[in-house]
Amino acid sequence: MQKKERVLKANDLKRMIKRKCTISRRNCVKYWGRTSRDHFLVMCQICFKLAENGWEFFTEAEGVNDKWRADIVAIHGDVGQIIEVLHTESEERYMKKKDTYPSEFILRGVRTKDFKIEEFDI
Repeated sequence: MQKKERVLKANDLKRMIKRKCTISRRNCVKYWGRTSRDHFLVMCQICFKLAENGWEFFTEAEGVNDKWRADIVAIHGDVGQIIEVLHTESEERYMKKKDTYPSEFILRGVRTKDFKIEEFDI
């Protein structure tokens, strides 16, 4: 894929996220007061690694259709990932959430229990 096509694809992926999220949350980790410590620390570690590897990311990103909100949306060229940090969510709840995300993104669930950033590949 040529550079122009990758840029167009990245822009298409960003258009699936509400504009307020892409402006105010670009490469920033948003903290909600109710977020658990473990959840937030794992999210920070992942975002730091994404930034080190040239990924653009948005946290607590909401879909333009109001049907989904992801912990992390990461975009690098024509590749988009949605990363859910799972701390208290049950497997059943995670499976329900998976169906709401756009199919254009690679979906990854990461458990906080025993999380090791060294083993997290991008």
